[in-house]
Amino acid sequence: VAELADRVVPAPDDVPVVCALDTGVAAEHPLVQPGLKGAWAYDAAWGTDDHAPHGGHGTAIAGLILYGDLEPHMNSARRFALIHGAESMKLLPPYGFPVTQPPSYGVVTQGSVALVETERPNVLRSFCLAISATDFPPSRPSSWSGALDQIAAGSMPGDAADGVTAAAGPKRLVVVATGN
Repeated sequence: VAELADRVVPAPDDVPVVCALDTGVAAEHPLVQPGLKGAWAYDAAWGTDDHAPHGGHGTAIAGLILYGDLEPHMNSARRFALIHGAESMKLLPPYGFPVTQPPSYGVVTQGSVALVETERPNVLRSFCLAISATDFPPSRPSSWSGALDQIAAGSMPGDAADGVTAAAGPKRLVVVATGN
C-alpha cells in the first residue's frame, strides 16, 4: 500500500467526484487521502471516521471509487494519476447511537445529499449508495425508493429555484446497490 501510495498523483481540486453515502471514511488511509475531497456526517456527533468493522465499508467504497480494481495498480511500477475525487457522507449511525428507523431512510438520505451539496456547491458529482435494507417488501415501492427518485429527478424539497420545475432543473446521477 505504501509503495502504491508513493506513485499516486493526487487529483486536482476541480475534478468531478463520486460521493459515497455509507459508513464514513478513514480519511488518512494512504490510498484514500490523495483523492478525498470532503467527508461529512448526517449527524456531526457521529464523526466522519468509518465505523464499519474489518477496515470499514465506506473506506473500501472510497477506494473502489478512486482506483477500481487495485490488482493492476499494485502489480505495476508506473505512476497513477487520479482523474476524479471521492467524497464521503456518513448516513449510517455508529454503534452507541440510535438506529435510523425505516420510515426515516429517505429523509436521512435526502438530508445527506443536501448537506454535501451545501458544503461543496457547484461540483460535478454523482452519488453512490452502496448499502441496502431488508425492511421493505421487494414487490412494493418504499418511501426510501421514492426519496431516491426525488434525489435523482432534482425534485427534493429545496430543489425548486426561482419557479424552475424539476423537469427543467438539474438532475443527479445516483448509483444504488440492489442488495446482496
